Amino acid sequence: MQVFCIRRYSHGYTGFVEDENEYAFFQFPRRGKLRKLFAHDKNAYPNYHYFVGGMSKFIPRIFFLEQPIPFEPVTIEQLDKIHEMVSKR
Repeated sequence: MQVFCIRRYSHGYTGFVEDENEYAFFQFPRRGKLRKLFAHDKNAYPNYHYFVGGMSKFIPRIFFLEQPIPFEPVTIEQLDKIHEMVSKR
């Protein structure tokens, strides 16, 4: 699994993750568990950059990473580390 869009909000994180078959928009509250809010089939898009270009109409491009960051397992602490890492760029 890879994260390629991450945005912190007051109670956790939201963004996009990529797995083998889909791009999924997620919400991960600090006191809760990861929830996929909706997903898009990867086969419906020619490539990753095409998908990001389309989604940037709805989500500011600044939240999309140039390269996805792989991670497992999904924990709020892992998302904290990823967010801090990309915030320093």
